[in-house]
Amino acid sequence: MYSLSRHLNDAMEKLDAAADLVSLYKLDRLPKRAADQLEIISRQAELTVDAMRNLDNLDDLEDYWIEVLRLAKRAERSHRVWVADMLTEMKSARYARNRDIADQLVEVTRDMRRIATQVGSIIVKES
Repeated sequence: MYSLSRHLNDAMEKLDAAADLVSLYKLDRLPKRAADQLEIISRQAELTVDAMRNLDNLDDLEDYWIEVLRLAKRAERSHRVWVADMLTEMKSARYARNRDIADQLVEVTRDMRRIATQVGSIIVKES
């Protein structure tokens, strides 16, 4: 339980940091890839909320584990494409600001994956 809560806290802190960067950099608009990352984070969060409610029934959590891992892979791919697009489309100062946000958002998806992996290890240990 401690590991689950620690990873969840880490994810929330990084999401908060991304929002803080948007405010500090006074960005009025984010690239489409940011919306992709936020959609993935939102879906991972929905799945995680449902999973945390069902920790007493491990048989139902394997699908959660697999889906969050799949979403994390999608987020990694989206992040790589986003960074590549930024390199070709942006000047260095704008790139640096957007890269900071991109990195924070992908770290959120990685923390969500860590939560799912922890759940997966519980499933394996209890089976």
